[in-house]
Order: sequence, then structure tokens, then C-alpha cells
Amino acid sequence: MFWLTFLSHTLIVGLFWVFSMVLNGCLAGLVAITAEPLAPTLGLSMIIGAIGGASVGAALGGSLGVAGKFLGGMVFVNGGWVLAGIGGLVGYLGVKAFKKHKATKDGLEVGKEIENYAEMGWEDMDKTDLQLRLKWYGMFWRPTTPGKFMLRLRIPNGIVNSEQLKVIASIVARYGENGSCDITTRQNIQLRGVLISDLPEILNRLKKVNISTTQSGFDNPRNVTGNPIAGVDPEEIIDTREYTIKMQNYLTNEGKGNSEFSNLPRKWNTAIAGAKDNFLLHNDIVFHPVKINGKLGFSIWIGGVLSSVLNEYAIPLNAWVEENEIYKITSIIISLWRDNGERNTRPKGRFRFYLNKVGITKFRELVKEKYGELKEDPGSDFIKEPRSFFGIHPQKQIGQYLSLIHISEPTRQA
Repeated sequence: MFWLTFLSHTLIVGLFWVFSMVLNGCLAGLVAITAEPLAPTLGLSMIIGAIGGASVGAALGGSLGVAGKFLGGMVFVNGGWVLAGIGGLVGYLGVKAFKKHKATKDGLEVGKEIENYAEMGWEDMDKTDLQLRLKWYGMFWRPTTPGKFMLRLRIPNGIVNSEQLKVIASIVARYGENGSCDITTRQNIQLRGVLISDLPEILNRLKKVNISTTQSGFDNPRNVTGNPIAGVDPEEIIDTREYTIKMQNYLTNEGKGNSEFSNLPRKWNTAIAGAKDNFLLHNDIVFHPVKINGKLGFSIWIGGVLSSVLNEYAIPLNAWVEENEIYKITSIIISLWRDNGERNTRPKGRFRFYLNKVGITKFRELVKEKYGELKEDPGSDFIKEPRSFFGIHPQKQIGQYLSLIHISEPTRQA
């Protein structure tokens, strides 16, 4: 009887061991290709798995003796992998869903349905349009405040005039305590508390004062940034306002939507430097104004990123283009990443991951194949220490001064 019991228990352990090896192989592979963002949680998963394994092992140990301890040990080892595998599977399915939704219907197509949706209400909207595609027009569904949306504008260079500000304030004011306005790190403005029923009218009012919301969210070219004190900066090389507006119009097709850039692997950030301040170097592409033989042009820096998984400054492409060529070179660089960047693992979809994979030298060659001969960077550089943008400072206009304030709380009521 002893030997029979021993052999049966050994067979149970053996079968579970084989099963565990197959399970480990499958789940490890799944986690490896899909669950990179879950890496910090794998340790926690193992602890939870260990607790579960110890419980099962203790329960089985009472009836299976030594075999139960082995079995408990196997559950201990595999519990964390199971949880990690489940997380990886969820992540994988989520990425597949994103890819499918983006491929099935371009987010820009929802624009022609906005009036319809305003009439029917958010409750009856197509769920993917509600939660995903409205972002192509800056409208963000918030599950914590159902029916009250966030609307992200496009404010190139972060500069608004008094007429625009009055319209923005009046939109926020109509919602009373539910309405507010955020000033973002990308020199932009977001409105909160917006109702879908008001969206067509709001978009028309914004359009009349030359404000667009097109492609301001999700996997699109975001607000174009520049020198925050453009036009009055005593250290500026160029006034960036004109360039940021032109770049925005190029990327968004004058606010009508640009399908060339409406299905990117991730978001894309563009900046045009007016001086040598390094705060713009976290953008995917930065244009630095430099003259060659008295002719104004821009040196190109690429690959800046600031995210939860990567923090890197842009690096020089060792290329210089004339000022009217910055739009063409931007299109080429974006298209190379758009067509070849990572789409299966969203955290690795940012441009810098693709650039690191290809290498800066090879990437320059790829750009050259599409653009033609590239002039070398004549020596663009950014200052290492940031300037103070607080307090009273002289303007470039002799005898005039500007007052710079720090906004400690970026959310404002009307």
C-alpha cells in the first residue's frame, strides 16, 4: 500500500511538473513580448503567487504528505507567472484592440458625426467613438465624470490674444462650478466640464477666433511648442510664433485634419526653438535656428522623450535645412517612424525607441534617401543651465520690461 501511494503521488507531481514547464514556457514568452510595462509588478505577482501556492501546498500537504509539499512548491513557483501571464494577455489584447480600432476607422472620420452625436447624447454613441476616436478632435471621455468631457485645444507656441481668451473663458463659465481650464506643460489649454451637446457650437466659436482642436489627442502630432516669450526675448535668435503656427497648419492640414499623420504608433511632439534654452529637448523633433553664410535655417535634433518608461533629451541628426524646408523634413522623419515604428507594445511605440533600434547614423541615411543630400549641422548647441523665467526682465525692445509669473496651480475657473 505504501509503494502504491508513493507511486501515485510521484505520478501526480511528475505530471504537474511537466504541465508547469509548458505553462512557464508559454507564459514567459507571452510576458516577454507583451508585458514590458508590467515588469515592475512581476515581483508583486510572485509574492501573491507564493501566498496562493503556500495555501494550496498546506491544504494538499495534509492528504498527500511529501507529494503535497512538492506540489505546493510548484504552485508557489508558477503562481506569479500565471498572474504575470494573465496581465500580459490583457495587455496584448488591449494593444490588439487599439490597432484594430485605428485600422478599422480613422479617428478623423468621427468629425462628420459630431453633430449627430451632439443630438443623440453620449449614452447612445458608438463606444469606440466615445472613448477613443473623439480624441482626434480633442474631446476626452472621462469615466470618473460621465458626460462631462475634457476638450483639449491647440495653442501653438502657447500664445493667446484677448479675443481668444474671452471665448475660452465664456465656454468655461457656462458650466459654472463644473467648468474649469487647465494650462498644460505643452503650452496648451484644456477645458473641463464640456457637454457633447454643446460641442458643435463650441468648435464653431473656437474656429472663428482661429483656435483648433483637431488631432490634439492620442496618436497624433500634438501642440507645437516654441519660445514662451517669443517676440520680446532679448536672447532670441528668431521669433517662433510664425513658425509654430505654420507647422501646426502643416501637420493638421489647416485644422481640417491630416490623414498622413492620423495613425501614428504613438503621439508626436514638435518644437521650434527661438533661443538656446534646453527645455525643448524632450520633444521628438526640435528645430534650432542657425545661419550658414548669412542664410537662416534650422539644425535638427531628434528623439527627445519624457514618459513613464524613458527620459531622454533629443540628439543632433547632424543636418541643417533652410527655413522653408522644415515642414518637408518633418514629414519624412514622421513617415519613417510611422511606417516602421513599434505598434505591438505601446510603451515602446514612442519615436525614441525606434531611433535607438535603428541608430542615429543609419536613421540619417534613411532620411537622406527620401530628402536628398543633407547639409551638416554648422554647430547648433543648447545651453546646459536653464534661464530664469520668473520675475521682472528686460525685453528686447529697449527700455521695456516683461513680468513673468509662476502658475502654481494650473487649473483655473472662468
